[in-house]
Amino acid sequence: MLEDLERRIDGETIDSKVEGRVAIDEGVTIERSEVEHSILLSGVTVTDLDARLEASLLGRNVKLMRGAGMPAVPHRGFEESRL
Repeated sequence: MLEDLERRIDGETIDSKVEGRVAIDEGVTIERSEVEHSILLSGVTVTDLDARLEASLLGRNVKLMRGAGMPAVPHRGFEESRL
């Protein structure tokens, strides 16, 4: 699919790097991030990523950003996880 994609950037990029075959719809905002070989549909916001977003498809109105901490995961002890 990406090999037939024509590069198109209709959204806004702020202090960001966009490379390769990309399709970025109107209404997309990419801020302080890197995007390569990806399709971002309208309303997507990509902010402050500390790794490159590569070979991805983000649907309408998705918000992708770096969080302040680790994701919350319920703690399970070793013995509990073996049950």
